[in-house]
Amino acid sequence: MDALLNFNSRRTLLYLRESATATRLGTDLASGTCELTHEALDARRARQKDMALDYFRAVLGSNPAATAKALPPVH
Repeated sequence: MDALLNFNSRRTLLYLRESATATRLGTDLASGTCELTHEALDARRARQKDMALDYFRAVLGSNPAATAKALPPVH
């Protein structure tokens, strides 16, 4: 969560407040209930596109402020 808040705290907090998916994902990542892998994130994707999930994935995968790029790039 630190990487998300350090990158763009306002946008992250907005997603956490407005998106049920982001709230559940943030809680589950912080508690360790959800692994930080592309497979785990893909399993959470609903049938429709979820901007919050895409944002979390982008920040955690490419942000230099993220702890050692917590999420490896997709191959």
